[in-house]
Amino acid sequence: IPKMLMFSVVGQNISASKIIKLKTVNRSRKFYIKGIVYHGGFHFTSRIITTDGGVWFHDGQIGANCQYEKRLSDFSELELNTCNERQMSLVIYAQN
Repeated sequence: IPKMLMFSVVGQNISASKIIKLKTVNRSRKFYIKGIVYHGGFHFTSRIITTDGGVWFHDGQIGANCQYEKRLSDFSELELNTCNERQMSLVIYAQN
């Protein structure tokens, strides 16, 4: 089982889960959401989720620094689908 999974969700009617579980014959592994890339208006932005559950917003046109938003637990899965009117296009998961 890989340590990281990435899903392209452009044009899909999909919500991002905070945790996904991958089962094999011998074991199962949990993958935790670590990042989301958004697209809209010919521009990409992102949210980065830290190991302590903090969610940080990044827009390179605004500057080099990320801006803290809130805890992942305070977001609904539906809220993660969009960010500043941009649509989710890539979701990144990793094992802890």
